[in-house]
Formats: sequence, structure tokens, C-alpha cells
Amino acid sequence: MKPRTMALSGKHSTITCSNKCDSRLNTRACRPRLDTLPSELVFAICAQLPDFQDSSPRVRLPRRANATLPQLARVAPNCFVPAVTTAVRRASWFCQVEPDLDSHFELARWEVKPDQQLEHQRLSGCIAVDVRGPRVVGPDGVAWPQVYLIVDGSLQQGIVPVDVIPFPVAAIRVMTLSSFPWLLDYPIPPCLVKLTIELAWDEPHAERIRLLAAHFPKTLRRLALKLYGIEPAESLVLARTLPPSVQDLDLVGMPLCDKGAGALVHALPTALQHLQIAASEMTQRGFLALIHHLPADQLVSLRLCGTVHSTESLDALAAWLHQTTCLETLQLPSAHNNAPLGAMVPVFAALPGTLRSLSLFGNVGAEAVAVMAPLPHLQVLNVMCVRDGTTIAPLIPHLPMTLREFRIAFVNLSTGELLEGLNAAHARGTRWPKLVKVTLQRVNLTWEQFETIMGALIRMNEKPEQCVEVHVPNESTLPSFPAVQKRWKAEGWNVLV
Repeated sequence: MKPRTMALSGKHSTITCSNKCDSRLNTRACRPRLDTLPSELVFAICAQLPDFQDSSPRVRLPRRANATLPQLARVAPNCFVPAVTTAVRRASWFCQVEPDLDSHFELARWEVKPDQQLEHQRLSGCIAVDVRGPRVVGPDGVAWPQVYLIVDGSLQQGIVPVDVIPFPVAAIRVMTLSSFPWLLDYPIPPCLVKLTIELAWDEPHAERIRLLAAHFPKTLRRLALKLYGIEPAESLVLARTLPPSVQDLDLVGMPLCDKGAGALVHALPTALQHLQIAASEMTQRGFLALIHHLPADQLVSLRLCGTVHSTESLDALAAWLHQTTCLETLQLPSAHNNAPLGAMVPVFAALPGTLRSLSLFGNVGAEAVAVMAPLPHLQVLNVMCVRDGTTIAPLIPHLPMTLREFRIAFVNLSTGELLEGLNAAHARGTRWPKLVKVTLQRVNLTWEQFETIMGALIRMNEKPEQCVEVHVPNESTLPSFPAVQKRWKAEGWNVLV
């Protein structure tokens, strides 16, 4: 009968090296294993060597690393485990494995369960979850399937157990889950500091949501939940169980509604510094409940996307902005189409001078820009979907010399508002010596208009400290474009289509 051994401590396995030398360590077994590791992992191990200069495990493996393999085998007891830990610290690629009882190979193999997200045939570097084996109890007392780092294997031939390295699930510190929803059938790894889940569901997943909410790690600092298609009741469960350690929170596509906003108010993490809420289906009532409880003396960034607001909620936002002390990033919501003229005036008058990044969306109005508070530290400005292009002209002269990135998208500039603003700013003596990036997207400019705008931009920064990238629409690809592009690049402006 063919051997069916699945454990990693038998005839066909290799003993994993520990951090400290151990008399029981089988160094002969370690040497061939090290030779077969993926290049990224070999590089991480080589980085532990005293004569190895490069420190980044993400760059390409240098040629000299192969020459260090003999030395690598000698020092393996001290660097093998740190290297594996480095390799699995960030996890985003997973597969389910189970014993292949029908295997016709000489060695027992694991079969990889079919998954449409596994596009690559080779599985080197993937994290395997043994869905049939015994569970392993973690430091938090929760049982998790045994996980392995795959050294070699493929979807077609499966995986030989000798080609995987077991490691504790607690070694995963950063997890990105943009596919593989089956992972939510198990508790979240217990020592995560960053978790991003971006999934679109077309059916309720109440049980998975409850399991996720019950096992949010206490170590979590960054949490991004982009869950499209979940039910309001499921959003409510998550809103009530946010860990207090979270400093950076993104809630996107979750229908919190007013009830969920109320629950979120009472569960806001005490350490919260960055907050994004988008497509939440909150009405004015939910927004007012939320804005009154946000820590104005603690938030560094606030992004409110995909929401429209009445005069009352905008006044509440303005009152909150007056109280902020360290806000650096602000993405303003849109005023409702039926809001009276000048509804955004209180908000613009309350913009804090600490801002470094400002994003404007929807109906802004020239009246609001006219009362805009000075922003002496502003570095990034995004203007998108502004219905009235006349907002642009008075906005440009308000931009300080600290500006580094400037983006206008989905705004009609065909009547010359941007050029008018640039000329007015230049006449006032405004310059942008630190500018590094300009993006113009869907702005309805002709080629002649764009050339004129480029001339005005160059006057704002005649001697760039570094090459300025200018991203322009595809319609700029005219026969004369290559020659003009070359001339602009010589002046320090790299125009990209």
C-alpha cells in the first residue's frame, strides 16, 4: 500500500529549524529544503547573514545569493524561522487542501480544492489551509485549521507534504481578503494588526458575519470592511463589535442606515484616528447622530463618500470642523441638489488650517469658495464631479505654495475656468514649487486648450524641484503630441496619457 502520511514529521518530511540551535535539529534535512525554497524566501533568509547588505525581501534575488547557500545551510537554525515568519506576515493568497486518497504518485499528496480565484497554476508562496486535519488551538484559545506555506506544487499535480512549511496562524499580521470568502468560515487570525476584506455577496452570509464579528483580534489597528451586498442587519452586527484598538477604520458599501449609525456611535473605537464611511445609506438623522460623537480632538482624517446632505447636516459638520485640532485629510460630502444656494458656505468657512489633503465632490458653489479659510499646509487637492465649473476659477488662487498634487475629474472646463484661475493665481504671486503631479480626467478640453493650460502650469512652477507628472485624457494623442511631449519633458514636465 502506498504511504499516506500527511504529517510533516515522518519519512518524507523535513524538521523545521527553530530560532535557537537544537541538538535534535536535523541539519542535513534543512539543507536541501533551503535549496528548494522560493526566491523571495531565500532572499529573506540571506538577509539574516552578516555579510548580506540588501535588506528588502521584496526585490529580485541577486545572483550572489546562490553563492551563499552553503553558508546558508550552516546558519539555518538561526534564520530559517525568521525568514518563514517574514514570508507569511502578509497574507492574501490562500487555498484549501485535503489528502488525495486517489493519488497515483509514489508519495502521498494533498489535493487543492477547486477555486475560481486560483488563476495561477503554480502555488509557490500560497498559504494552504488543511480543511480535513485536526484543528490547532491558538493563543486566544480558538481552534484554527493548520496552515502551511507552500514551497512547491501546482493545481494539476497537487502538493507533496514535504513541500509545505507549517507555521502558527498567529504569525499572520496583515491579511487582505479580496477573494476566498470561504476563509470567513473560520475565525480571523488572532494577532492581526491590519485586516482588509473586500467582497461582493449576492446572498446573505449571516453566519460568516457573526463569526467575523465574534473574533475581531484585540491587536487590530487597521480595519477596512468593503462588503457589497450584505444586509442592513449584518452591517448592524459588525458596527456593534468593532475592537477598541482600531485606529484606521473604513466602512464601504455597508448599509448601516440610521440604526447602524446609532450602533456605530456607541461602538466607535477609542483609539480611532482615521475614518471613512461610503455608501452607507444613512439619512440626515444617522449622520447627525454620528457627527456629534466623532472625536474632534483625535481624528486625523475623515472621508465621507457617496452621501448627500441637507443644510442642517452641513451646519453640524461645520460646527464639528471648528472643534478639530489635528485633522489633516478631509473628503467633503455633497450638498443635496435641492439645498439652497450657499449651503456649503459654513463648511468652507470652517475648514481647519491643519488640512494637508482636501477632496471636493458634487455641488460646491462659488459662494463657498469665496469664504474658504486659508489652508497654509495643503498638499493634495481633489475636485471631482463639480456640477458648476465656475467653482474652479476662484478656487485656484486659494491654493498655497505647499501644493504637491492637484486633480480635477469629471468637471467641464471647456469654458476656460481653470486657465482663468491659474492666471489669477500667477498675478497674485502664487507659485507651486513643490508640485509633483497634476491629473486632468474627463474635463472636456480641446488640444489647444490643454496646451494653453500647460503653459500656465509651467509659469506656476518654472523650475520644478523634481519632474512633474501630468496625466491627461486620451484625446491628447494627436500627431503633434510626441514632439510637444518631448519639449515639455526637457522643461521638467512629464506629460502622460
